[in-house]
Amino acid sequence: MATTTRVLDANVNGTVYTSNANSALEALDTCHSGATAPTDEVANGKLWLDTSTTPGILKIYNNATWEVVVNTTNVTASGALMDSELTDIASVKALDQGVATTDSPTFADVTASSLVVNGNNYPSAGALSNRNLIINGAMQVSQRGTSVAGVSGSGYYVCDRWQYRNGSAGTGQEAIHEQSTDAPSGFQNSYKVSCTVADATPLASENEMLSYKLEGYDVSQLDYGTSSAKTVTLSFWVKSTVTGAYGVQFFSSSTSPSALKSYNISSASTWEYKTIRLDGDTITPFPSGSVQALTILFHLACGPDDITSEYEWTSESGFRSVTGQANVFATTSDTFQITGVQLEVGDTATPFEHRSYGQELALCQRYYYIPPQGPLHIVASGKGIFNISPPVQFRATPTASIGRTNPYVENVPWTSVGTVSGIGLDSGHLNENGGDLLLSGTYVQAHSYGDIWVLGPNELSIDAEL
Repeated sequence: MATTTRVLDANVNGTVYTSNANSALEALDTCHSGATAPTDEVANGKLWLDTSTTPGILKIYNNATWEVVVNTTNVTASGALMDSELTDIASVKALDQGVATTDSPTFADVTASSLVVNGNNYPSAGALSNRNLIINGAMQVSQRGTSVAGVSGSGYYVCDRWQYRNGSAGTGQEAIHEQSTDAPSGFQNSYKVSCTVADATPLASENEMLSYKLEGYDVSQLDYGTSSAKTVTLSFWVKSTVTGAYGVQFFSSSTSPSALKSYNISSASTWEYKTIRLDGDTITPFPSGSVQALTILFHLACGPDDITSEYEWTSESGFRSVTGQANVFATTSDTFQITGVQLEVGDTATPFEHRSYGQELALCQRYYYIPPQGPLHIVASGKGIFNISPPVQFRATPTASIGRTNPYVENVPWTSVGTVSGIGLDSGHLNENGGDLLLSGTYVQAHSYGDIWVLGPNELSIDAEL
C-alpha cells in the first residue's frame, strides 16, 4: 500500500477516520509497499518498499529522490551486506537523526587485521589499554632535577627511567642534559642533550647513548624464547641539529643477544616521527621477575670499531650502531631531543598512550623515590632513625643516598635549626617495602635520646633502578 491519506483531516466522521487510520497503519506495517511511490506527506527518511520488481526493493526518500537502501543484488552469498550497503545504512541513520550529509561515511578502512580511523592506526594485537611498555615516555617526570651541566659519564641525570651511557670508552665530550619544554604537538616535555665539549671524530669503541631498561615482569607477555614470540613496534618523536642515520640497539637482558635497527633524521632542528618494527626472538627467553630483561639504546655517537649493518636477534654482545651513524657531539652547537617513546605489541604503531602525571610518577617511584621531610628520631648521641614509607613497592631492595654533605634538620617544636655533618647512612633495614635508615654524624645542635627532629625535604634519595 504505497499511499496514505491524512488520518486527522478536518471535518471527517468516525467511519472515515477509522478507514483512514487503518490505511495509515497498513502503510506503515508494509513500509508503504506498492508499485508506485508514496505521494502523501513525503519527507526525508521515509521508507518505501517498491514492489514493481521481484523481489521488492527498499528505498528511502532523500532530497526529492527515492534512493535504494537494500536489494538482493547487494547481499553476499552468506547474507552479509556489502560495503556499499553499509554506507547506505549509515546514510539512513544520519537522516533518521536529522543530520544533513553530503559525504557518506565509508567502511573501506576496516579489515580483519587493521583499524584506521581518521588516519590513525588502532590496535591490531595486544591489549586496548596499558599498551605502552615504556614508563615516562613523554618525559613528564624528572625527580632528580630538570637540568645537569658537565655530563660526561654514565648515569641517571634528569628524566626518570632514562639513563645516559658511555660505551667501553667515552668520546671525551661533555653535555647539558635537561628536561626541555620544547616538544612536538601533544607533548609538554622532551629529553634534550646539548653538546658543550665536542669530539668531532669518535675513535675505536667510543660510544654515547640514551638507554631505557625494562624489567622481566613487563616483557613476559612477549613470549620470547618460544615459537609464539611477539613482534613489537617502537615509535617516538625525535629532533636534532644533526641529520643522517641513527642506530637503535635492543639487548635481551644486559648483554646478549641483541638486535640493531636504524632510522634517519631528514631535516635539522625539526620534530620527526619515527617507527621501528622488531620481530620476536624465538630462541632466547627474557630473564623473569624484577631483573633487567630488555634494554633499548638510542645511539648518539659511535666509534668506527662498533659500526655495522642492521641485524636481527643474534649473539652479538657489544655496543653496535649502523653505518653512517650521526655524531651529536661533533660541535658545541649540536643537540638531540626525544619524546613520545612507545613500545607496544604488534606490527603497527598506534597513537601515543598518554597517562596522567600521577600514574607516571607512581610508576617511576618503583625505581627512584625522594622522601618528603619527616621525623628523625634520636636514638643515641649522633644517631637518628628516619622511616622510609614508599608510595609503591620498590623493584628491589633499594640503596639510600644523602643529597648533600650537611643535610638540613630542625627540632620540634621548631626552636632550633641546623645541620648534620660527617653524615653516614646505614640502610641495612631497608627492603622493597621501605624500612628505617640510621643517620649518624655530628649534630650541630645539642640533642638527647628521645628527641624528635625533622629531616628537611629533598635530602634523601632511594634508588632501586635496574
